[in-house]
Amino acid sequence: MESQSFLVDSRAADSESYKETSEYAGKKILLKSNFIGKPLVYFTAAFVSVGTLLFGYSQGVMASIIVTPQFKLYFNDPTPHEISIIVSIMEIGALISSIILNNLNYVGIDIGGRRHMIRLGSLIFIVGGFLQFTALNKMQLILSRLIIGFAIGILSSNVTIYLSEIASSGSRGLIGSVQFVFNIIGYSTSIWTNYISTAIFTAETNNWSWRFPFLFQLFFGILLFVGTFIVIESPRYLLNYSDKKPYYKMESLIVLAKIQGKKDFLNDDGVLKEYMSILEHHLVSTLNNDHKRPIWHYFKKYKKRFLVACSALMLAQFNGINIIGYYSCLLFEQAGMLGRKTVLMSGLNSIVYVLSTIPPCFLVDRIGRKKLLLIGAIGMGFSWLCIILIMAWNNPQYTPKLAVLFVIIFNSFFGFAWGPVPWLLASEIAPQSCRTLISSCSTAVNWLSNFIVGYITPILQDKIHYKFYILPLFFCVISYLVVKYYYPETNGLHLEDMASVFYDEATSVRSSSLTSNSHSIKRYNSIPSQLDGLQYQASIISTPSGRFDTSLNNKGNINVTKPLANKTLQSNNPMRDVLLQDDNIEGSDDSQVTPTTNLLTGQQLSVPTIDEFVSSKYSGQLVLRNKG
Repeated sequence: MESQSFLVDSRAADSESYKETSEYAGKKILLKSNFIGKPLVYFTAAFVSVGTLLFGYSQGVMASIIVTPQFKLYFNDPTPHEISIIVSIMEIGALISSIILNNLNYVGIDIGGRRHMIRLGSLIFIVGGFLQFTALNKMQLILSRLIIGFAIGILSSNVTIYLSEIASSGSRGLIGSVQFVFNIIGYSTSIWTNYISTAIFTAETNNWSWRFPFLFQLFFGILLFVGTFIVIESPRYLLNYSDKKPYYKMESLIVLAKIQGKKDFLNDDGVLKEYMSILEHHLVSTLNNDHKRPIWHYFKKYKKRFLVACSALMLAQFNGINIIGYYSCLLFEQAGMLGRKTVLMSGLNSIVYVLSTIPPCFLVDRIGRKKLLLIGAIGMGFSWLCIILIMAWNNPQYTPKLAVLFVIIFNSFFGFAWGPVPWLLASEIAPQSCRTLISSCSTAVNWLSNFIVGYITPILQDKIHYKFYILPLFFCVISYLVVKYYYPETNGLHLEDMASVFYDEATSVRSSSLTSNSHSIKRYNSIPSQLDGLQYQASIISTPSGRFDTSLNNKGNINVTKPLANKTLQSNNPMRDVLLQDDNIEGSDDSQVTPTTNLLTGQQLSVPTIDEFVSSKYSGQLVLRNKG
């Protein structure tokens, strides 16, 4: 029997019957656009990554501005406590929006898809950025940073989810790493913008020296806002909401075809395979009523996924990146540098930082996530140890130079590993039913950790000086141990197959839902790896030829009992290669049976037909051609 990767019934199994009607016999539809495949995906990833550039810019801009003489004069030389509030209040805004605005769909408020959320985030950023640019006093500056934080919380969560959902399993590491490259480009841009503006606006009372960097960030916010009207929507979001808006099935199929670069998508096995895989995952989740579960249910069911996503982003912050990101100029002052030279050193450091983010784009899909994180933890820990020893030495001639050197080395290891990989993990390991929830919770943990680091750093730097750096050194050691002994490797897995390394019931279905009206139900190819090693409850299959009690065990054997004949059948086939046909159950002792966790009707898993596409609002994106 031919093997495929989706569920259909016998009436839908004929490849021609669901692709064409008599009116369109001998016809096929093709994508009209030639801007498809990798060029489209890479363009989209780069454009949407402007969202991460915004929060890289917002983080870096304060690192250089807080040491600008004109800024200090205008705001009456802020105390370390006031600087802590001004810098770190953005993280509070990001924390709030990560928890509340990103999860409105769980309380019945649907703002829209990933594009709409990114558009909302960019709009809020523009408002906050304008208030920051026009700040008249500390309160307005703090308020503007809070509003920008609201935007950053939305963008940092949704951009990473969006990119993971449009990328293939073989390029997800590359696409996910690109967004972090843009984050650090934003950070570097903010420092060099400040350095140039202070060189141009040199007068002691010329406030453009610090206002211009605030103004410049509005350009990127407007660019992202406009871009959300032209980029594609996430195909997984579209299928997840296709119950409410059936035409989303057609749009998701078109988007998948564009992503894979297949013009004749209704006749392409790759497009249909991914479409059916995503749709099956969604329908099983619906049968489980996952969309109606309380939030605590997801925390319990996917505990390890939550812990991995949240701990990765928490440790990334406690490893010390924003001690340098926010306060590099203060650190260099502490090491003996003065004036604009500290900003110049931060700028040079940021260039190396950007360059360090490029190798993981090509390595993360080759050597895996865990190995990168382990290398990064070792390199960062070594750097902090050297910084502590150098500053304890306190040699006026060598300490400043060596401090700069090991700060650059630290940033390089962070950019190589702990910068891109935690964001990638947080977005890729979550199941579709709670992907936004896991991503927003991990993002919230990131911003809370970010706030803690941003708030305590200037205070502790002022109180205990270099001894403060023992804390990030300690967390580098913890990071190594946690990754080595707790994190799974997710490299190369499809989003729908992540449970193969987390061992949770990603697609289990309650027995009360398992009824099919089709004549013959078939599960082709392999059972989703989410089902490995799990215990299954007994269920009932209803088919026209009778009712069958089934039970599955954790070794992959399936017991089928037909009550009327009082006959028990044993399937010795492994769970990864089982099939069901009614004819086999009745007379064969070695019948092949589908796990009841995956019984869906062909109607639910049908592909939109040519006539549906031709009569839809998407017809303008398609062209009708004769076959052959």
